[in-house]
Amino acid sequence: MANKDEELAAQYQQAADLGDAEAMTDLGMCYMKESGVEKDEKKAAALFQQAADLGYARAMTNLGNCYRTGTGVEKDEAKAVALLRRAADLGNTRAMFNLGVCYANGMGVEKNEAEAVALYQRAADLGHARAMFNLGVCYQNGRGVEKNEAEAVAQYQQAADLGDAAAMTDLGWCHMNGSGVEKDEKKAVALFRRAADLGDARAMTNLGVCCERGTGVEKHEAEAVVLYRLAADLGDAMAMSNLGGCYARGMGVEKDEARAVALWRQAADLGNAMAMVNLGSTLQCKLGARVEDFLNAKELYERANGLEENECAHFNIGLLYSRGSGVPKDWARAKHAFQKASNLGLHVAGTAFAIADRLSQVREEVKPVRILSIDGGGIRGVLPAEWLGRLEQALGGDQSRPLHDCFDIVAGTSTGGIIATMLCAPNKDLNRDAVEPMFSAAEIEGVYRSLGKRIFSGFWARLRCFGWCCFPKHAAGPLERELEEQLGELRLEDALTPLVIPAYEVDNDRPVVFSSLREEHRGKLLREVCRATSAAPTFFVPAVLDGKRFLDGGIYVNNPTMLAITHALENRKYFEDKGRDHVVDLRNLFVVSLGTGFKPVQSQEDHASSDQSKRARPRGCYCFFGWIGYLVKASMKGSAMVVHDEVERLFKSFGAEENYIRVDIPLVSASKAMDDNSDEQLKRLADDAKAHLDRSFDKAALEKQLGRMEPTKPDGAEAIGMRGALGGRSASRLVADDAEILEHVEDVSAEAGPSNG
Repeated sequence: MANKDEELAAQYQQAADLGDAEAMTDLGMCYMKESGVEKDEKKAAALFQQAADLGYARAMTNLGNCYRTGTGVEKDEAKAVALLRRAADLGNTRAMFNLGVCYANGMGVEKNEAEAVALYQRAADLGHARAMFNLGVCYQNGRGVEKNEAEAVAQYQQAADLGDAAAMTDLGWCHMNGSGVEKDEKKAVALFRRAADLGDARAMTNLGVCCERGTGVEKHEAEAVVLYRLAADLGDAMAMSNLGGCYARGMGVEKDEARAVALWRQAADLGNAMAMVNLGSTLQCKLGARVEDFLNAKELYERANGLEENECAHFNIGLLYSRGSGVPKDWARAKHAFQKASNLGLHVAGTAFAIADRLSQVREEVKPVRILSIDGGGIRGVLPAEWLGRLEQALGGDQSRPLHDCFDIVAGTSTGGIIATMLCAPNKDLNRDAVEPMFSAAEIEGVYRSLGKRIFSGFWARLRCFGWCCFPKHAAGPLERELEEQLGELRLEDALTPLVIPAYEVDNDRPVVFSSLREEHRGKLLREVCRATSAAPTFFVPAVLDGKRFLDGGIYVNNPTMLAITHALENRKYFEDKGRDHVVDLRNLFVVSLGTGFKPVQSQEDHASSDQSKRARPRGCYCFFGWIGYLVKASMKGSAMVVHDEVERLFKSFGAEENYIRVDIPLVSASKAMDDNSDEQLKRLADDAKAHLDRSFDKAALEKQLGRMEPTKPDGAEAIGMRGALGGRSASRLVADDAEILEHVEDVSAEAGPSNG
């Protein structure tokens, strides 16, 4: 049995067959909208043509819109204009309106905004609501007519009274901003709500902004998210951008930065300038940003400015040029960009301009990336700890001006990894954002002595003496408890200076370099990373991190200097943003590499005595188990020496010998045992360190490169710039400022295709 639509279509068909132009037009609409018949746009256009040939104005209008949009016929804007003009001359208001759209946009006819206004006025006088709306847009912007905000409000009001949702939205904007009418936020909200109920996406977005900010309505962030999501589903780009801001901040929804970026990207593809700025800010401020990231950010800012002058985009471009991030450093361009941002109302840009102007007149200092590298060596970590204490004292540092501030990267293997962590870990008794380290360098040596006493317990070593050779020499429990007590839940990302700490993953047979500059490692617990890097074979059982077993990083890179250098090169933009030199080669680096002591070369007599002693040793010393311990120590010592030799050659090849300092204290009285924690051994280590440092500590050379504990944190213009690049409240507008009340549409709307009206 046929339904109502099918019956109606059949009736239109009968009347059309009798030559009824109106029936032909209605039947064409049935084919266009798939109402009672199968959709067929070509057949619809043919029916409109038949009715138009009979002089029916509504059919001419619909056929004109088909040619304008290429629906059912080949697109032909000139033919569309001719048809719309014929229908308008016959008094069809939709034809007048759509012909006005063609003149406003230069479609099929030379652009003429004044003619567009005249056509809108004709249609509006005959009661066409959308013509009233477009006429309001023209008065609001002064397009084709003298700007008159009060008249714009009057036109919006007339269209809104006739039920036009877009007009309600723009009238709400006028009330919200006091444009052409007295400011009334509550009335604006009521208008947005009416339009949103009619399905207007812009109204939903604007109502969401009001809920987010508590403007004209009680603040309700969760409702704002719902409204943004509804509008975004309808394709509204600003809603997508604002919803991205909610996800970025975790406002009214669980924080999800990846989702935020996806929404901004979607909105940017639809031409939303704010989303472009937010995307650019994300690229510009991300950890380890590379040249291509900065260039992509700059392109996004320029696209945004091409759509509408954006103070945030100009400010962040200024940052790129002031830092030389992805572009050559150019103070003139930086100042020009800051000035533009300031002129657009961004107050912080004025300060940035003043500082940039001052800095552009000052010759820049050479600021190499400064690296501290500490070898592994068990209890002999007391030696580099002594040296660090001496350095801190020499440079005038203390707990309030800590030593970690003198370096841009701190790398450490095994015991060196633990010392590096102690140097850079924030004081967890304050809070995770504390800039005060857990220990001063002067305190580390004492703490390390105490730590060594507890972790090298020797319990398992005594079992080995009884033939239990499968046991490591020391229990891991004391070490793990000490690390947990000292470091708690601190993570790599909390380090006050970037850390680089190697370990070896047993299960996948591969080296792993934990780094606070690598996104995949930033969430790792410091205590677990320290345990992994210090799990020396035969000394401790393997460490377990994320369900995987790890061994001491010293089995392949006991001296992590080369790893730290690689990190400096890999993250050059990160360090440039911190005010250091652009790293081109080793001449832009300053490296201090600390060993854990070595036995001086013996005299010939000592050698002879030693050889005789070795020949007299029983064969059992070189059994399978005897070799294991020797090979572990030999691989650690050998790798440390090779790295030092090669790094030294590299710096010499660049003529930068002064940029590399290797400190390895000779063990004159102390033994080279890595786990001898006796009072006598600790005293000898301290004596050897003091004797060596008293003779060879080069305070002048170190002070020249490291300065007198000058903070490396950016200040002045840099601090302002950082907030902008990070997408803070004032510059990137990732947050509440991201959500903006949409203004009136810039392009006048047109009725999409033919309609029954």
